[in-house]
Amino acid sequence: METIRSYIKNAARKADNVIFYYSKNNKLNDLRNATDRTVGFYKKNNKLNDMPDVFYMDDAGILKLVWKK
Repeated sequence: METIRSYIKNAARKADNVIFYYSKNNKLNDLRNATDRTVGFYKKNNKLNDMPDVFYMDDAGILKLVWKK
């Protein structure tokens, strides 16, 4: 989960969006938990506008929203 959080924070420095793709849907719960924790970090530091929108692409190639500011 820390790796996911670091990817989100890294994306925040470079992009407005971050897209994750996993071949197994069981990672979606980890992604949601990591996103929630990262949102908390940004809220605590009054930088929620710096948080990128987080998307997940499923096995069928459908882009799904996980978090949007």
